[in-house]
Amino acid sequence: MKECRQDVEAFAPDVLILVDYPGFNMKMARWAKEHGIRVFYYIAPKVWAWREWRVKAIRKYVDELFIIFPFERDYFPKHGIRPIFEGNPLVDAIEARRASLPSPDEFRRRHALDERPIVALLAGSRRSEIKANLPLMADLARKFPDRQFVVTGFRGSTARFTNNISRTAASATSATKPTKHSRRPKPPS
Repeated sequence: MKECRQDVEAFAPDVLILVDYPGFNMKMARWAKEHGIRVFYYIAPKVWAWREWRVKAIRKYVDELFIIFPFERDYFPKHGIRPIFEGNPLVDAIEARRASLPSPDEFRRRHALDERPIVALLAGSRRSEIKANLPLMADLARKFPDRQFVVTGFRGSTARFTNNISRTAASATSATKPTKHSRRPKPPS
C-alpha cells in the first residue's frame, strides 16, 4: 500500500483509475481523494451482495463509477450515485470466442463426459476463494448424482493449487471432473 501511494504521488496523475478488488482499492480511493486526486472506479464493489455499508465510501471517495451489470443502473442511483454503465467485458469475450468453441458433443467427448447435464463449479479466482468454496461445492455435487460436475481450468501456480484442492475435494465425490487445464481429481488411496 505504501509503495503504491508513493508511486501515485510521484506520478501525480489527474485521475486514479481503480479496477475491481475493493479490499485494496477503496483504501486507495480514500487516500487519493484526501490528496486531491480524482478517482474513477471500474467494476463496482459488489455492495448489493455484501457489505452494503461500503456504498457510503463509494459515494464519498469515488468521482465516477463505471458498472458492468445492468441491474446496477437502478441500484446505485437509489444510494445517491450516478453510475456509468459500460457492460460486462466477459460477455464480449465469450461472444468473440463462440465460433471457436467446441459443440456440446465435442466438449463431452474431449472431457470424457456422459449425457447427464453438466454443472460447472466456479469456485473463484483467488486462492482463498477456491480453498473456501471448492471443497464445499464438491461435497454438494455428491448430492446430485443425476448431474456431472466440471471444475474450471486455470494456468500456472493457480492451476496447481486448484488441482490440489480438486483432488482433496474429489475424495468427497467421484462426480467431479476437470476441464482442459486441470487434472482429473483422484480418489484417496
